[in-house]
Amino acid sequence: MKRLVVLVMLLIRCLVFSEESIIITVPSNTTDMYLYKDLEKGEYQGVYADLLKKVLEGKEIKILLDEEDSDMMLRTIETSAGIKEYNYLDTPMIYRVGVIVSKNSSLSNLGETRFLKVGYIPGQHGIKEINERYSNLTLDKVEVKNIDEGLEKLNSGEIEVFIAQDWYDKNAGDVEYKLLENIKYNEQIAVKKNLEELYKKIKKSLDELQGEEFQEVLSKNRVSFYKYLLKDTPSYEKVVKGYDQIRVKLGKDKFMLPFYYEQKNSYQGLTINIVKEIEKILDVPFKFVKDGEYDIEGIAIENLVGKVKTNYTKPYYEMKLSVANRKSDGFVQNLSDLDKAKILVLKGDYSYNYLKSILKNSEIQEVETYEEGLNKLLTQEGEYLVGYFNILTGSISNNFLDDKIKVAGILNDSFGVSFGINKEKEELSSLIETILESFTVDKTVIDNDVLKNSIVTQNYKLILKISIPVLIFIVILIALIIKSEKNRKKAEELSFSLIEVLEMANQLNDEDTGDHVKRLGLYSTLLSEKVNLPKEKRESIKRFSSLHDIGKVAIPSEILKKPSKLTKEEFEKMKEHVEIGYDLVKKLKLGSVAENIVRYHHEKWDGSGYPMGIKGEEIPLEARIVSIVDVYDALRQKKFHREALTHEEALEVIIKDKGKSFDPELVQIFLLSDKEFEKIYEENKESLDLATEFYSAIKNNK
Repeated sequence: MKRLVVLVMLLIRCLVFSEESIIITVPSNTTDMYLYKDLEKGEYQGVYADLLKKVLEGKEIKILLDEEDSDMMLRTIETSAGIKEYNYLDTPMIYRVGVIVSKNSSLSNLGETRFLKVGYIPGQHGIKEINERYSNLTLDKVEVKNIDEGLEKLNSGEIEVFIAQDWYDKNAGDVEYKLLENIKYNEQIAVKKNLEELYKKIKKSLDELQGEEFQEVLSKNRVSFYKYLLKDTPSYEKVVKGYDQIRVKLGKDKFMLPFYYEQKNSYQGLTINIVKEIEKILDVPFKFVKDGEYDIEGIAIENLVGKVKTNYTKPYYEMKLSVANRKSDGFVQNLSDLDKAKILVLKGDYSYNYLKSILKNSEIQEVETYEEGLNKLLTQEGEYLVGYFNILTGSISNNFLDDKIKVAGILNDSFGVSFGINKEKEELSSLIETILESFTVDKTVIDNDVLKNSIVTQNYKLILKISIPVLIFIVILIALIIKSEKNRKKAEELSFSLIEVLEMANQLNDEDTGDHVKRLGLYSTLLSEKVNLPKEKRESIKRFSSLHDIGKVAIPSEILKKPSKLTKEEFEKMKEHVEIGYDLVKKLKLGSVAENIVRYHHEKWDGSGYPMGIKGEEIPLEARIVSIVDVYDALRQKKFHREALTHEEALEVIIKDKGKSFDPELVQIFLLSDKEFEKIYEENKESLDLATEFYSAIKNNK
């Protein structure tokens, strides 16, 4: 009888649903901006709906709750039972399962035990993931309503472990519990193995999803979801009617990366992006302030003293305490190394009280800004500046003090960064806390561009380094004009060219570490020798290889430093650096070798390169040489989107592109001497800058 019922159900399914019909299972107990049912419209909306819209367009969709047998499952993880029937795809939706124990717990690893009494919040990720990862672990499960109840039971000993989704240490100094494990997961989409075409379409769609595009989808759905969720609540109505504007307090520093930085009379950064989304949700204008009264503290760290008057949201970022000092001073292993020292800390920061409770006989002085603290280090009014690693490194870089001040130590103490709202502002506090639940740490780091600690303003020191020599050249040439009427036209032509160079240098908005261009000269010389080029030609290639990307001085920094894949328009803009560089070296009359390297080093053997699309031996030999070694060195370096490749891995890439991107004969010569190229990379990592190489090349050519 049972078999007959199953057979009838299958028959009905076949009749009702055609090949264009898809049955999708979604979890009934998970409702957030990633997937929710809009009861007013009677349809599912959210991030998943947007990501799958094109893939499922034209298909009849039926959505079931918690169904075990369907064509697709959303918001799932790979299970041993599902492997046989489904193919699984990672999505960009990241979450973590925090395994929390009492600070006095003897448990150090879940693999050490076989039985645990655990507390968990129904409807959150956690139990299923732990069961899958630790299959031999038996769990005595205790339901709790929320995090606070879970921690209470943990501290009272009613449970041994508390499992919570997206839980982070808020403050290393005040907690009565510790994070045993923080396991990262990607939510997955499971597709029945017999639906191979559907699987391929979804995979292709996710693979092609760019960081910026996903951020737009996230932002749009966060605003839509919270407007839908909050719009009829009393708190929402009171805030919308009760506030003309909401003031958000930031620090006094101009640069506090990744949270904010000022550029062209506006703010940008992680905290700014979050505030802008909240502004759209609440339909109330927000204003950023540095002094005076405020409604929200944008960069707050929860502590026992502050909790008396302030409600703190779930952390949206996490930082480690670190220490900076002068380049000539030593390194710091732990906080006790700061005993009896002159310590500088940011005024009003939690670290002041934290350090005061730990350090012995230290003189702790507050400073208004990190910039003031760095200056006091230089004048020896303080020995150490204690702050947070991301902010400190950004402040050092953006004040161009890398050659004078260093981060001397990163301490183990982690601190969660939250929004702080005065407890008297109950309605506002309730709304902000609810919205910030969607800005957990992992969900803010999808797009690394908003977390950059790189230079966000022009380095005027570097510009002066370029412009002053050019001005000197111009003065000399003016003198030549006066002295020699015979050379008037030639000097005038070069003078105008150098003025154009100065104008271009004033557009400089990026810095090159110089390690790459230095090694490039050494690589190019070695490969030129292996090809048996004349000495004069080898010297020219060595001298001018450092100029290969000089045109990038005119490319916007947001494109140069973008960690995710460039859009088509951005890549076209990036490609302009070749012709810009070519025009520059041509005006400076550096000769054909320099011009060929700059203009043709992105051409490919099979003709698929740019800017001219020439191929084979049409590409000048010097450009073919620089092309290979440029790619080799780039592969060896760590990039935003990938780790550094080993020497062997880099060779594999070059071999794969032999005859496609690279001259096959040159590749063969390169491979015969690969250990020599590896040695150059390993032995030449000291800092150098592009301006030095640029003017060295010009000087040596005169």
